[in-house]
Amino acid sequence: MMDNRMSYRRRAAYLPWSHNPLMRRGDRMVAAAVVTSVVVLILAIALSVWAAGATYRSVTDSADAATPISATVLNVSDPDPTAVETSATVSWRDSSGVHTDSMSVPRGTKDGSTTHAWTTPDGTRLQDHPGPAERVLAAIWVGVLAWCVAFALVMSGVTLVRRRVARIHAVLWDREWSHACNTNGWASR
Repeated sequence: MMDNRMSYRRRAAYLPWSHNPLMRRGDRMVAAAVVTSVVVLILAIALSVWAAGATYRSVTDSADAATPISATVLNVSDPDPTAVETSATVSWRDSSGVHTDSMSVPRGTKDGSTTHAWTTPDGTRLQDHPGPAERVLAAIWVGVLAWCVAFALVMSGVTLVRRRVARIHAVLWDREWSHACNTNGWASR
């Protein structure tokens, strides 16, 4: 089992404030980028929670503004025998008049029966009305997606820094080796 002090010493060598004399400027840049990325990702958690909360409030407000209706099925289209639902033309009445729309109904629904739907305050039928579980799932989805986008952006930035530093180090190594191999270099003696 590895000693904890030794593992800390090994990790501390890669921190930007390390006193390691063998650490090059590029190594410090990469270490600073990694430390900065950790801080940014921790802050991104708070932003993701905020985005999830805003999504939950938005979905809940729109769902609470919806009005339940009972629509009369006027015409059921020919159902696909393998489908769970089929399309039907429905009609409902509210304070602004009679409305007709097409919606999905369970297979086996007969003409003249009633089905339940939701409308906006102006009478437009909603395609779907989110229940409590859908509201929470939408909020979680937005929060996780926001954090994943932040993670991808931050890791892309760190990767760009690492590649740029690796390219600079390769150029410096090539320059040192070409200097070592020329007639005045140490390898020519």
